[in-house]
Amino acid sequence: MVSVSARLIRLGTAVGAMVGLLMAGTSAFAASPVASCTFGSTPSCSGLNILAPNTGDSLFTSTTVDGQTADVFSVNTTPGNNPVAYIYLGVASSSSLLAGNPTTLYATVEYYNKNTTSGVTCSSTALNCALLVNYDSSIGTGVAAAYANATPILNAVNGSGAWTTQVFTLSSIQFTGAENNGADLRLAGSAGIAVHSIQLSVTKPTAASTTTSSSTTSTVASNTASSSTSTTTTKTSTTTATTTAKTSTATTSSLPKTGESTAVPLAGVALVSAGLALTLRRRSPKSSA
Repeated sequence: MVSVSARLIRLGTAVGAMVGLLMAGTSAFAASPVASCTFGSTPSCSGLNILAPNTGDSLFTSTTVDGQTADVFSVNTTPGNNPVAYIYLGVASSSSLLAGNPTTLYATVEYYNKNTTSGVTCSSTALNCALLVNYDSSIGTGVAAAYANATPILNAVNGSGAWTTQVFTLSSIQFTGAENNGADLRLAGSAGIAVHSIQLSVTKPTAASTTTSSSTTSTVASNTASSSTSTTTTKTSTTTATTTAKTSTATTSSLPKTGESTAVPLAGVALVSAGLALTLRRRSPKSSA
């Protein structure tokens, strides 16, 4: 017959191994490739490059908004384009983001949920308070493919005035540098919209809270070189709105902190110790007889 202590030791070892496997899976998620940029007068990027800032229709001012470094989109008066300006981005050749040839990426953007320009009235039908992501895709051909709209499209960005994170989905990516300035994607925003950071990831971040937006129709300027050609897309989407604590990093994450995985074996050790202690207590009367 197997002793009680032996059974407890086996149970403790099995539970410890199970916890170890679960934590190993989480660590793999934590190691998922990412690329990011934090905006402002001294931008900080990893795996991404800001291309040709403040040239052509790339128009923004680097400043501080509500305690956060930010780029605020300026007025775009380029003929044939809608009144949105852009921040062009390219995935660096050194980035491991595309190593596994993913077809879908997620862009987590931290933005200020209120137009910073005084006196602006936001509307769900006009691009005067809009924020969206255009990216190089295999959807269609030509300009339509090079400037596909990620989902969702945010119109009427006119909240209470707080830094908020939004996760955009980029499907059927191809990233051949087909946009202006050889960019793979761009942030598009109306004058007065502020952005603090962007992170691209292969794995979709877990959202703390979500709100469902109404259907929005938005016509987005394609690029300067193609004159008045534009892409019209109608999107029904789920908007991820999360007010986050501010740090100088590009994203907020619920992943384990570095070093937490070192505690994995302790669950099994604790159960083993408990089994040994119980065995000693059960055997002590016999030892004294």
